[in-house]
Amino acid sequence: MESYFATQRENIFRNVEVLIYVFDVESQDSKKDMAYYRSCLEAINEHSPGAKIFCLVHKMDLVSEPKRSAVLTERERQLIAATRPDQCVCFGTSIWDETLYKAWSRIVYQMVPNVQALEKNLIQLCDVLEADEIILFERSTFLEIACHTTKEHPDPHRFDKISTIIKQFKLSCSKAGANFTAIELQTPNFSAFIDVFTPNTYVMVIMSDPTIEYLLGFSLLCYPSQHPKRQEVLRETGKGGDTSLGYQRKYTGTLSLAMSFNDDDMFIDDVELSVAYSSDDNSEPDVDLENQYYNAKSRKDDNPDAAIEEFKKVLAIEAEGGAKGDWGFRALKQMIKLKFRLGRLDDMMEDYRTLLTYIKTAVTRNNSEKSINSILDYVSTSKQMDLLQTFYNTTLNALKDAKNERLWFKTNTKLGKLFLEQGDYVQLQRIIRELRESCQTDEGEDDLKKGTQLLEIYALEIQMYTAQKNNKKLKALYEQSLQIKSAIPHPMIMGIIRECGGKMHLRVGEYQRAHTDFFEAFKNYDESGSPRRTQCLKYLVLASMLSKSGINPFDSPETKPYKMDPQIVAVTSLVTAYQNNDVKGFERILREQRESIMSDDFIREHIEDLLHNIRTQVLVKLLRPYTRIRLPFISRQLDLEPREVEALLVACILDGTIAGRIDQAAEVLILSPPNPSSVEARYEAINRLASSLSALMNVIVMQAGITTS
Repeated sequence: MESYFATQRENIFRNVEVLIYVFDVESQDSKKDMAYYRSCLEAINEHSPGAKIFCLVHKMDLVSEPKRSAVLTERERQLIAATRPDQCVCFGTSIWDETLYKAWSRIVYQMVPNVQALEKNLIQLCDVLEADEIILFERSTFLEIACHTTKEHPDPHRFDKISTIIKQFKLSCSKAGANFTAIELQTPNFSAFIDVFTPNTYVMVIMSDPTIEYLLGFSLLCYPSQHPKRQEVLRETGKGGDTSLGYQRKYTGTLSLAMSFNDDDMFIDDVELSVAYSSDDNSEPDVDLENQYYNAKSRKDDNPDAAIEEFKKVLAIEAEGGAKGDWGFRALKQMIKLKFRLGRLDDMMEDYRTLLTYIKTAVTRNNSEKSINSILDYVSTSKQMDLLQTFYNTTLNALKDAKNERLWFKTNTKLGKLFLEQGDYVQLQRIIRELRESCQTDEGEDDLKKGTQLLEIYALEIQMYTAQKNNKKLKALYEQSLQIKSAIPHPMIMGIIRECGGKMHLRVGEYQRAHTDFFEAFKNYDESGSPRRTQCLKYLVLASMLSKSGINPFDSPETKPYKMDPQIVAVTSLVTAYQNNDVKGFERILREQRESIMSDDFIREHIEDLLHNIRTQVLVKLLRPYTRIRLPFISRQLDLEPREVEALLVACILDGTIAGRIDQAAEVLILSPPNPSSVEARYEAINRLASSLSALMNVIVMQAGITTS
């Protein structure tokens, strides 16, 4: 679990609306529990400031009843103190009573926006339907969201009981291959109805009068005039046409809970609650905006130019209403993407500047952040560096007033990466300096509480020093980055840091450390799904061969799945030839797969070292039976020019791989005989070993009582 949180911190805690932390009341390690809790709070404050925090003190049934209240009060005091300056809400829970259900219901209740307006309109709806009770449930969990009761009921736990019954019934339906849709229950004393109210809610209505025609009246209330469900109900009940019922005259508000998983609308949370109530006159513009938006969106694939014109109408309708809102924001986002696709870049920039005016008040902080990140990622595929720089600078200028530090940091990081690609290190250093200042304490030191952001800055700076081949600064920063333990960075960030560390170690001949770094980088890239993992795997193979390791790098379970990858096959063949000391095969693969292997500057930088290694290994094997050998013979065996053979021999003699001297006039290598003293020492060691074995045998024989002749 700790490893998972360490590698997925940003993914887990980014754009979180609520943190629910469960404590075991009987935990034996409360200090560790609180440390984990504080770590989560730090991550929430870094990635999702403003998220609501709830704590469940669970298994309260294990505490004796007289002590429960005191234990819960003490735990609540500790948690509130640990959470400051943020606020948390605590619940004592158990699976054996209604406390867990109530806790979840209260959490859902507090997450519903405009809940007071929701309750007010439930009262109106209850009045319209002349119901005794009306309850709104969340669709998946069937937790109570809100309710209104006109008559007292003797059972205070009835909603949890109903929730449990319905969940069991839904489970039975799914096992039988059926779908739960609605329930109607009629008795001589009352009628009860449970039906879909919105895409994410169910409503339950209890009425004392069992004769009320629920299906028609309630359905007409819930669905707008052109909704397919409304028309279906009218057809089924034989009341087609423009039916005007008393229900409609008394109440025309609508409850809308919107849910979107569309990539183009990713600024909407996976499940976003959006509650709106209004009269007929005021609700019409919202309906028009929504209809116009989806009408435009339906045309964007087939006719993007026409779709753009339709999206402009959304902005026109919004302007008539006098207030900027979600639909205009969505329309602008779609127009920006369409114009980018069509190459209408000047118009696109104008629309983007207009969209940035919405982020102050028209849309939520999370929505604006997701949208802008989405747009920046979308346009980052462009090869026009000037366009990207304009995009980033325009965004940063708009964020000065918005005071969105997280988005400012991410945008500056993207701009820094752009300068890195351009090789503009002066501008990159300016960006790094600004980013560092945002992560420093008042004393001017790095704020370790912002460990994740610091690692992102280090990764950017490390890449710059790697490109500049400034090993001195690179080494200091690399070691510093590995000392940050409080951060839970994205695997991509650690992949970058480890890859640059591997390059640094390889350049100074520390092949084993380079191998370790490249392996860690590969695992991080693989975890993040980055295509960079393929190139890093090539570096891993390079480090393995340079370290003269006899272990095949593809024997590891992490790398084995990539052994037959088309981009890796050439490197796999290279490893096989290298381990078999097949110098001719090695050179042939380099020639035939030149584009695949030599296209990378870093690999090309070290190919000569690889060739030297394999030629040395073949040379040592070739010289083993000789005391004198002619250089032309070596040249033919290694398929090298005479000058290359001589250079290789000189290098081997100097580093002690070969003991001998070269007679240049006779073109002969004269190998020195082994040192006599070393030979005598070897024989003496063998003699001692033989004596020890003989003594051991005598002891065994004596203990076994065996007589030898």
